[in-house]
Amino acid sequence: MPDKFLNISEVSDLIGCSPQWARKLARDGRISGENIDVRAIKSKGGRSGLTYNVRLASLPQSLQEAFKASQNTFEDRLKAPLSTYAAQQSTWRYEQISSILQHGKNTPARAAAFQALDGVSVWDWNGRKTKLNKHTLRDWVNRFEEAGSLHALADKERADKGKKRTIISRQYDAAFPFEDAKLFLIADELATYIQGVIKGGASLTKTISFASRHLAELSKSEGFEPPNLKKLCQVPRRVVERHSHYRKVHQLKYDRKAINDTLPRQRRTKAGLLPMQVVTMDVHPVDVTVLREDGSIAHPRLIAFQDEATSRVWCELIFLEKSGDVRNADVIRAFARMVEHPEFGMPAMLYCDNGSEYNFVEFFHDALKLNACTSRDMRIVHALPYNASAKPIEGFFGRLETNYLNTLQGYVAGNRMDQKRPAPGKRQTPQVDFETFKQKFFQQLWAFETTVSSARTVNGISHKSVAAMRTLHRVC
Repeated sequence: MPDKFLNISEVSDLIGCSPQWARKLARDGRISGENIDVRAIKSKGGRSGLTYNVRLASLPQSLQEAFKASQNTFEDRLKAPLSTYAAQQSTWRYEQISSILQHGKNTPARAAAFQALDGVSVWDWNGRKTKLNKHTLRDWVNRFEEAGSLHALADKERADKGKKRTIISRQYDAAFPFEDAKLFLIADELATYIQGVIKGGASLTKTISFASRHLAELSKSEGFEPPNLKKLCQVPRRVVERHSHYRKVHQLKYDRKAINDTLPRQRRTKAGLLPMQVVTMDVHPVDVTVLREDGSIAHPRLIAFQDEATSRVWCELIFLEKSGDVRNADVIRAFARMVEHPEFGMPAMLYCDNGSEYNFVEFFHDALKLNACTSRDMRIVHALPYNASAKPIEGFFGRLETNYLNTLQGYVAGNRMDQKRPAPGKRQTPQVDFETFKQKFFQQLWAFETTVSSARTVNGISHKSVAAMRTLHRVC
């Protein structure tokens, strides 16, 4: 680059001196004992209105090589490997100071760029909101310009990152008299034992206690029995918490629904759905106790069909005077009544559970084809096991019981084994009979529809009008 000229700021950066000293060297025409080509240009500022430019080719060879290295492309500066975290951090920081680097050092434009970014709120590479500070930005700019690489923008990582500084605990490691190989073997056996205890469902406190006792037994088997063995073998809390993720194994075995509730969900929309195009059906035990004729108590069953497009729900109550459960005949009877009602009709697709009371739906494929509002081949869809959150009708059950049925006599709040007790030694008083409960149930259902649903619209239709249509069949 024979015709390349550098200004005083660039020369001072190459030499590593102040701009004032670089200007003096330019006036003298010598750097490191070698003559350089300098040209004076009239401009605002500077001594006598002059500023100096130095020809790059006339500089000492070492300074020319240093300048070429500083002009490497963005990709060339990433030759050395960076961890994923450091690469994201340095790249993000470079993006923040890129507008500042466009201006020369010690210029009013760079000062204005610093001032413009001071106090600005941005999202960092971790998705957290942070506020920029001009002092921090100046530090990043200095680090980048001194090193000429993105690597300087990343924070230094610990030299011992990823290495265990303690194997079991500081006290135990210091007191263990044998070679480290035995200590690592004990640590591995202890970790395996802790994982097994956590998989069994033990609490954190119990796991620490069991692990401490097991560590003492392992130490004795290796011939390590100091007087204070019990104190040395006290396993730190952090050692146990390191394996806490194995608790998912116990949860998967005994509480599959809780595991399913933590899975990521896909948001769905009702846009484009036609009435009765998709209908969800379910049988739900009502959390209200009702008195049988023989004096025993039972919970009525609610058979419900929800139209996904309009949120309309068809409800039928079943009360079992004897032991048993809802039969196919009960669900078929409720389904037939819904189909015969002019405000509902034949659905195009049914979404149901896998219970035995839904076996009849397998014979409905031909009947569902009578509703031609969909061209889908699959007319019957069964929900995945333990996936109640995928059925919108479950939300209807929860809102109805939590906010409305909770005012009824005999409400047990979902836990039938721990009923609400109005007085010590007395259970919640159940409903007198099923007919009385049925009347009160539909009163609460009417209140639920006209109060909650009126705050929203479905496909441009007020929920009040939809609720009026839904209640026609219930007061009969």
